Amino acid sequence: MPHTHSFEPTHQHILEIVEGEVTRPIAEDMTREGLALGRQHCCRRFLLDWTKATITVSTVDIYVYALELYELGLEKCDRVAVIMSDDEDDRKDHRFFETVARNRGWYNIHYFEDADSAIEWLEQTRNE
Repeated sequence: MPHTHSFEPTHQHILEIVEGEVTRPIAEDMTREGLALGRQHCCRRFLLDWTKATITVSTVDIYVYALELYELGLEKCDRVAVIMSDDEDDRKDHRFFETVARNRGWYNIHYFEDADSAIEWLEQTRNE
């Protein structure tokens, strides 16, 4: 499953582009890699482009992944904007994850239908 991480100096965020099927172990590895790159650049803003990705995990996997965020290295001061694919089933999975994460106190993860809205939200938090 191809994915890339890069530091975007213009917007001061880490860009992760994901394509293909995503399992929980793959999502965990991508999270660690993206956070490590963010720490290298003293960056706490992350833009995840999942428009070409397909989620292939169970409801339990989504729930467990949301519980593991702190162990994976995410901190409450990090900001994560996720651009969802057009697939309705994937969007339901994203929304379920967002709900579980918020119930665990992760208010800094937001899902968007387009890149402009996601970047705008990250930019609003740029000076925090």
